[in-house]
Amino acid sequence: MIAPAPPDGLIDHLRRFDPMLRLRWATHQAKWLIEIQLPPRSPALRAERPSPLGTSPRALDWWDGWKDGYLYVTALAHPITYPWEFIAAHLTHLTLNAHLAKDALMGRLDEAERLEEVSVDRAWDVVNEAGAKTLYDDMAWESGRRVSMNDAGRPAKEEAREGYVVMDRRVTA
Repeated sequence: MIAPAPPDGLIDHLRRFDPMLRLRWATHQAKWLIEIQLPPRSPALRAERPSPLGTSPRALDWWDGWKDGYLYVTALAHPITYPWEFIAAHLTHLTLNAHLAKDALMGRLDEAERLEEVSVDRAWDVVNEAGAKTLYDDMAWESGRRVSMNDAGRPAKEEAREGYVVMDRRVTA
C-alpha cells in the first residue's frame, strides 16, 4: 500500500512542538505513528528494543521505527481528523515533564496525608492521656487518696461533690 500524504501543516506543527518528533506512515498497521528520535547509543533506545522476530503488524512497525533510531510515542488513525490543538495536548500529556509534575503532585499529596495522620494521631494521644488521667484520679479518689493538682497557667475548676470540693485538672479534647 502506498503511504498517503500527511495532513497539511501537521509535520510543521510537530517540528515546532519538538524537533525530535516525526510522523511516519506505518505500513503494517495502516495508521500514522508519531515517533521520537533518540541517539544511537541511548540507553532508552536500547532498553525499548522490540523483538525483530515479532510477526504482529504493531511489532513489525515498531521494529521498522527502532531500526531508524526512533521510538513509538503515539498512533493516529487515518485519516487524521483531530485538530492540532488536540494532538498537541495529547503529546504534552505524554512528555517527561508532565510525568515529573504528576510525581511531584503525588509527593505533595502524600506529605499532606502524612501530616494529617500525624495530627489525628496526636489528637488521639491527647484524648487517651486525658482519659488515663481521669481514670487515675477517679481510682485515687475512690481509694481514699485526695489529690488536687492545679496548672499554673489556668485556674483549676472547682466542683462540689458529696460534701467535698474537688479541684479538676482534666483537659478537654
